[in-house]
Amino acid sequence: MSTPRRASPAGRPFAGGTWLPATAAYAAAAGLLLFLAIPIAATLTRVSPGALVARLGDRQVLFALRLSLLTTLVSTALVVVLGTPTAYLLATRRFPGQRLIEGLVARDLVTRMPSPADRRRVVLALTPVGKSMLVEARQDTRSRLAAELAELPAEDLLALTHALQALRPHLESARDPGEG
Repeated sequence: MSTPRRASPAGRPFAGGTWLPATAAYAAAAGLLLFLAIPIAATLTRVSPGALVARLGDRQVLFALRLSLLTTLVSTALVVVLGTPTAYLLATRRFPGQRLIEGLVARDLVTRMPSPADRRRVVLALTPVGKSMLVEARQDTRSRLAAELAELPAEDLLALTHALQALRPHLESARDPGEG
């Protein structure tokens, strides 16, 4: 007499006694761990742990670590502040532009009011909370950038200045004609 197979929460039988989506999740997690572990293992096979620790005090290594940490923090903050609400809005609303505006209004970052000149239009304006957040973000970005640039040796700073001066005409020519 055979044992009846158990059903998954969705009513489908488990494949071989295991739930297939759980197996896929474990496989994805294992792949992610390998993706992270392989570069670390490769580094440790090339350099002894003592030499690795000794190099952590090197100025270039510290700069690279600080820059990596800064870019990670900024990108994570952008994802949390912009990406998460955007993902939520895209998943729950019908019109992308309308969804974004509703999210900003719901978070008290912008206000929406009828245009005095044309009742078919809506005027958006930053709220005091939105203005404050924007000012704070700009100040934080400027202070972080200034701190990172202050760490650069003079010759690197000069090279960066020349590179930015060479890039500027290309950025200006690519600018939208309607921008100021």
